[in-house]
Amino acid sequence: MPGRGIDRLSWRGGLVAALLAAGAFATTTGVAAGAPAHAATKAETVVLRGSGADRGTFEVIVWVRSRTDAATRTEVFLTGKKPHTVWANPWWGARAYFRVDLHGKRLTVRAVSPPPAVAVRAQLVRVDAPAQAPAPAGQNATSVPLN
Repeated sequence: MPGRGIDRLSWRGGLVAALLAAGAFATTTGVAAGAPAHAATKAETVVLRGSGADRGTFEVIVWVRSRTDAATRTEVFLTGKKPHTVWANPWWGARAYFRVDLHGKRLTVRAVSPPPAVAVRAQLVRVDAPAQAPAPAGQNATSVPLN
C-alpha cells in the first residue's frame, strides 16, 4: 500500500514540526531562558553500618556544613522518620536529631540542598540497650561461670 506510508510519514513530519515550533516559542517567551542553569537540588548520602547485634534505641545525630560562605537551607531525611529542616552554616554547627529503634544493619541519612551539596556527618549514640534474658539462679549478671 504505497499511500499508507506517505500518510504516516507526513503525520510524523507534522508532529516534529509542531514540537520544534513549541520549543522555539518557549525560548523566545523567556520560559526556558529564565530558569537557572543548575536548578536541580543536590543530595548527599551517608550510610551507617553496624552488626546485626546492634539492636535497641539509638539517637542519630546528623551534622551538616555548607560548602559556601552562606547558610543553606537543608532537608535531612532518615528512612521512616519525618524530615528535619536545618540551616547549614560554613562550620559544623547545624545538627538534626532523630531517635530510632535499630533492628537492621544499615541506616541511610540523606541531606538535600540547593547546589553545591552540603557536607554531612552522622553518629549513632545508644540510648537504651535491648532487654536481656534474666540471669540463671545463683549467678548475678556480672559473674562469669568457672569450668
